[in-house]
Amino acid sequence: CPSWIKRLTLCHCLNLNLSITSSVVTWGLAVVILLLEAGSIEDVRQRPPALRFSLVYGLPVAVFFATYLFGHLWDSRTFWLDQLCVDQT
Repeated sequence: CPSWIKRLTLCHCLNLNLSITSSVVTWGLAVVILLLEAGSIEDVRQRPPALRFSLVYGLPVAVFFATYLFGHLWDSRTFWLDQLCVDQT
């Protein structure tokens, strides 16, 4: 099997839970920061739509993909990958 499939499989197994958690936390922080900066929900509606979209949707998605692809770099575990995806029959 191609090496990119192996990489995505490892990223999925190692980083999925961290990616979901980090994107939800980022979304929550973005909403809180947007509310605190604006002062009220009515004032949030007055902010530019591009700012609201990028903070509430774009930033959490970017954090999800960054953590999904590179989250294992913050982990100190080591793995043996010599027989990964090798047909044993």
